[in-house]
Amino acid sequence: MQILLNKISQKPVRIVCALLLSTIAAAEKGALLEATAVAKTIRGMTPNTQRSDRLPQTVANAVRRDLSQQTGISRNKLSIIDYSRQTWPNGCLGIPKPGEMCTQALVEGWKVVVSDGTQEWIYRTDNTGSNVRLFISPDEKENLPKSVANAVKRDLARRIQVPTDLLRIERAERRKWLDSCLGIPDPVTLCTQVLTPGWQVTVALERYASSSQQRWVYRTNKSGSVVKLDESATIQPRQIPKNELPPALARNVVFRALVSGGIAGRSFETTLMQDGRVIQTQITGSGMGERKVIRRLSQQQVREFQRLLEESNFDRYDRLDYLPAPGSADYTTITLTSTNATIRYADIIQDLLPKDLRQGIEAWNKISTRFLVAP
Repeated sequence: MQILLNKISQKPVRIVCALLLSTIAAAEKGALLEATAVAKTIRGMTPNTQRSDRLPQTVANAVRRDLSQQTGISRNKLSIIDYSRQTWPNGCLGIPKPGEMCTQALVEGWKVVVSDGTQEWIYRTDNTGSNVRLFISPDEKENLPKSVANAVKRDLARRIQVPTDLLRIERAERRKWLDSCLGIPDPVTLCTQVLTPGWQVTVALERYASSSQQRWVYRTNKSGSVVKLDESATIQPRQIPKNELPPALARNVVFRALVSGGIAGRSFETTLMQDGRVIQTQITGSGMGERKVIRRLSQQQVREFQRLLEESNFDRYDRLDYLPAPGSADYTTITLTSTNATIRYADIIQDLLPKDLRQGIEAWNKISTRFLVAP
């Protein structure tokens, strides 16, 4: 009887334990199912819920603001029509400015396409919009309309008797001409005195087609229905006569600039030494004046300048002399010498020089002219 009573008394305990174990198991199963559901949700999340692929408003605003400043188009008329996340190769977002030194770290950012309803612009930015850069493809300098580019090429091809596909638009800038003749009088056309929006276009022969490095400068109206060759701005470089070449660089000199002429009529020599010193000396009638160290570069900066100079194909322009049109106003003559080449040009036509050569010159100007002794 006692054994039977013991069994009866133990039954509720076993039932309670069984119920308790079942509850725990159900809870664990529920937690597991919930965890699985959460994991599936995370795996199935769209990128917008994990890392937003929506363009930040700060970036959109920065792009619109920059484009409005460059084109004069109201920000209200500019729309973001496409964008995507990008990783740019350096701090310049893959679009270095002439002479600019870029940090070599990857930069997360955006590619942004903007439109005013008639044309499109492509921007590169960082993640915050603090660095925004307009990307200009080689065939669309400042969004030069195709009609203008084609009209310019056709006119020049006819003049110099070459196929249009050997001509390259090298530079294009928006301009407002003072009259309907684009500032170039025409004896058979009546010019109206009204501001005429248009373009100044610089054209060159493809490198493989010519070694003369000549550039032709055109003025056009907005559509390209009027195109005029600006002969006063078109330059034909010549060889620097041997007796006008400066002496070769000393062994401890990386680069040298001789600056002379201009309204003040003063002359300076500026040299970059291998140890990084930038030395400037005024040249007087009696010889060289006091030498002044105007800057000190690190060895890394010296190497970076040498790299930029090499990328500009500076040596390819050896002994070329770029002069302005006869009768030009007072100008300054700059003679630049590297270890392998010397070129000479007038400051008033620097913008007409070949693009790669300008980049080398601007890299040098970044080092020297900021510290140039005032006349």
